[in-house]
Amino acid sequence: MKRAKEVLLDFTPLLDVTMILLFFFVLFSRIGVDGIRQDAEQTYQQAQSVQAEAAQIMKDAEAVRKDAEQMRRDAEQKMQILAEADENSAESAEAMLAFSRGENYRLRLKMEPDGWVLRIYHGKDLVDALADSSDFSGDLLDSLERIGWEPEQTQLCAFCYEAADPGSRAAYQRVSDALDTARKQYPHVYISEMDLSQ
Repeated sequence: MKRAKEVLLDFTPLLDVTMILLFFFVLFSRIGVDGIRQDAEQTYQQAQSVQAEAAQIMKDAEAVRKDAEQMRRDAEQKMQILAEADENSAESAEAMLAFSRGENYRLRLKMEPDGWVLRIYHGKDLVDALADSSDFSGDLLDSLERIGWEPEQTQLCAFCYEAADPGSRAAYQRVSDALDTARKQYPHVYISEMDLSQ
């Protein structure tokens, strides 16, 4: 009987080749992963840079918007000032014409035997008369309101008195103080003073 030959299979070289292939596979996959990681880090840094640039652009745009809003407000304020100046110049011209025609208001301080009286004339017409009182400033403001003065209206007035009359100095001071108070409520009122005793 013939004896069967033993077949010896040696897998060592196959294992060596497999290990070498596995080593190269791991090595090249690691290199690929490092390359992908570097690309990802570069992309991330670029994205951060773009985001920072976008944030700066947004900040600059907000500053420009605020500047434009401030310029718009300034322009509106200047336009309003110009409109008021045009309106005031027309009112001033009208008041000057009335003054030149003698149609302005005159305040005439006159000393009387029992005190003094401030008479208010519009042109030649007597519109009110105020006697000395404890609240003369309030009385004057009430009178000006009654005769139709408006706070924004331009008025050219003449304040006439006779400094040579006895007691006129104290009366002049009271009326002058009352007129200063009235000017706060009527800022476009201009009052010239005239001493009739000279």
